[in-house]
Amino acid sequence: LDLRNTSVSDLSSLAGLTNLTTLYLYNTSVSDLSPLVANTGLGSGDYINLYNSLLSYLSIHTHIPTLQSRGVTVRFDDQVYSALLKISGNNQKGTSSAPLSQPLVVEAQDENGAVLPKISVVFRVTAGGGKLSVNRTMTKLNGRAESTLTLGPNLGTNTVEVSATGIKGTATFHAIADTLPTEYLWSIPAGMSLIHVPLQVTTVDDVPRTITSIADLYDTLGGATTVNLLTTHDPTTQGWHSYLGDSSRGTIADPILTDGKGIIAIMNDSVSLRLNGDPLGANGRSSITLHPGPNLVGVPLRDSRIARVSDLFALKGITGNVSGIVTANDRLIKVVKHADDTGNIPITGGQSFILIAQKAATVAIFGEGWYNRSPTLAGPSIAIRGVKITDTTPVLALRGSIVFPTDGWGRGPHLQMGKPNRGWGIPGHGILSDLPHHLQPGLGASFRAKVKNLSTGRAVSSERRSAFTTVIGDEGVDYRLTFVDIETGRAAKIGDILEISSQSTHPFVGVQPLQYTVTVEDVKRGWIQLPALVAYEIPTETELLANYPNPFNPETWIPYRLAEDAFVTLTIYDTAGRVVRTLDVGHRIAAVYESRSKAIYWDGRNDLGERVASGVYFYHLSAGDYSATRRMVILK
Repeated sequence: LDLRNTSVSDLSSLAGLTNLTTLYLYNTSVSDLSPLVANTGLGSGDYINLYNSLLSYLSIHTHIPTLQSRGVTVRFDDQVYSALLKISGNNQKGTSSAPLSQPLVVEAQDENGAVLPKISVVFRVTAGGGKLSVNRTMTKLNGRAESTLTLGPNLGTNTVEVSATGIKGTATFHAIADTLPTEYLWSIPAGMSLIHVPLQVTTVDDVPRTITSIADLYDTLGGATTVNLLTTHDPTTQGWHSYLGDSSRGTIADPILTDGKGIIAIMNDSVSLRLNGDPLGANGRSSITLHPGPNLVGVPLRDSRIARVSDLFALKGITGNVSGIVTANDRLIKVVKHADDTGNIPITGGQSFILIAQKAATVAIFGEGWYNRSPTLAGPSIAIRGVKITDTTPVLALRGSIVFPTDGWGRGPHLQMGKPNRGWGIPGHGILSDLPHHLQPGLGASFRAKVKNLSTGRAVSSERRSAFTTVIGDEGVDYRLTFVDIETGRAAKIGDILEISSQSTHPFVGVQPLQYTVTVEDVKRGWIQLPALVAYEIPTETELLANYPNPFNPETWIPYRLAEDAFVTLTIYDTAGRVVRTLDVGHRIAAVYESRSKAIYWDGRNDLGERVASGVYFYHLSAGDYSATRRMVILK
């Protein structure tokens, strides 16, 4: 039957032509092919040509596939005049990582506006990282299909594209991921806590304020009234630094707070603050930077992938790299290696952790800013779990100084006409102001301090530059050192003995070591102001100097210099060579012994305690391989 180039549109009369084998409907107005489907005679080997006909959506996507399934060859243009319409759910706003309140609804219509039931529809997220409740479904009898979107962790727009079988073009939905108000109620208990500033702070307790450095945080927490110290870690050099107040401002102990920087706080009193501000990072993205060794870090955003500490092990950069995570739980230090470890606490804002990494890595964090809301300040459920300090502290900051003596440093008073010498008496040079620039204290003569806990055997020193904070002043050099032992919790214990020493880079300068016993107050506040170390001159040669005053009555001082450590003995003789007095000085380190407090003192008495007569006497110094004799006069 050849009906090409005719105005035929209704094929109902062909339903009964069961012997029909070939049908030409080229260039006609035929749209509905249901009569041909009803023709039971059309089957294998039969042929139908429908090119340039106005076929309906149902004819193309339902009737022709049915005929083809019987073996009929059908030629046609794949023309579509139907539509996929957005019905509801567009341009919603919601919270990141939460389902939208309304589903996304589309409706499929044919070329005449009639709804199309049982049409395959696909929902696909194209931006924003959201998740759909349904990705593929069928339209219902009303021609509609729907799916619910859970907004992605990234702030901003989420986009969903919807397509349907046989319908050209797509429907696009947009949704905005808004953050909840970035208010965080932050509670820090007394004792030691691992903390992290959870926001880019703009107000504290409704008062405009920013927290961009450790100094800002110290002041915000109440300063010296409530804070004993704030300790940070420099992972590039593996050094620990403690902020102890204004003297630490602007030093290496006062770093800028990056997104993931953690802090150890030792608090004298608990503090609760209402923080407001912006999420850390930008556009819902931030990161944690790891270096080999311990890393003190906080989680900068509320990441849906991380609910508990052990979830961190699944993140790229931590998997296979971090062997353990140190937390504070139930007032104790815990190490998490597995999900069932007791330290596997929930992760909330304001916490930090110590991650032990094998290699450097950058860990991507996605999500929204940390928040919690309550009509009152933070309660125990969101307070950071601190570590109670009793007789032991896991962190101990030390500060001290190396001073230059004013009572005869280098050249003695006898060379300065009785005036105290405040100079740096390197042999062959004058006082400090006369020295070449490279030999002046704190410049050429720099120092490396070391503190060793003799009770534990652990030591911390300034050999790594980052471990040493120095401030050079008129009277000496200040230093800062910090012991940190999180895993065992014992940086120091009441009664521990600390040995404090220092080495000078100048060959003619030494420093007298000392010992210090840790007290109850030291452990409670977590830091110690150590006694000053005293620098001294190391002479180039051992020398016995002239006594002063001379002549004298009844006492005198006998100065000397030692180029090497030695046992020192002074023997006094009369003119006949008889021993008048023997003074066993004992072992002395290489140094200058010229001031009255350091020189050998003779009270003018013999070994029997009797005062000797006026006259000439000789004094003989024995120090190791060195010996020398000089003359003195008692004049009554």
